Amino acid sequence: MNMTMPSTSSVYTHCDELDRLPVKNRENWLTESSLICELLKPNASVLQIGCANASRLIDLQRKRPNLHFLGIDIDEALLSDARRNIAKAEMTIGTKHCDITSREQCEELGHFDYVLCLNNTLGYIPDEKAALANMHLLGKKILISVYTEQFTDSLAREYFGVLGLKIQKIENNRFTFEDFTSVKRYTRKEIQKWGGTMTKTILGSLCTLE
Repeated sequence: MNMTMPSTSSVYTHCDELDRLPVKNRENWLTESSLICELLKPNASVLQIGCANASRLIDLQRKRPNLHFLGIDIDEALLSDARRNIAKAEMTIGTKHCDITSREQCEELGHFDYVLCLNNTLGYIPDEKAALANMHLLGKKILISVYTEQFTDSLAREYFGVLGLKIQKIENNRFTFEDFTSVKRYTRKEIQKWGGTMTKTILGSLCTLE
């Protein structure tokens, strides 16, 4: 057994550690945050898919204290970290264990003004079709940020290296790692099939669906 195999929680936590991210990934993170803050209307209810350790929720709540947030994740270890971070920040942000590909679990969450799926989170989810269907079930508007051709192979190797992942192969816009899952990079044609509007970011697109 490979004792250096990265844990799911450590990988996703590193995604939001701005101080250690490569420059373009850090700029993309901050750009997404600014765009989202401009789009969300006051007093709205907001659900984040794959909230990880709540870094993004805390950032958004600081910038937009008039919003009501709930974060969901499939990983209990990440949710434990999220709750600690939220308490430390002295904020009131809800968290819940949920699999976005499970319709039954999603139906228990209720309905939201906005559903956020950020930082190419969708690219990590094996059943993309179910995830997208349930996002439409959950929210009036959906904001999805994904990596596209701007996220080049060389940038990907640098970024995933920081996360502790080694790319085994790159094929058909999918990065397959040693000792971990795979991640999808999107084409403009794939994103257009979702409908909605696209706003170009440093490494991809922020898509608004209704």
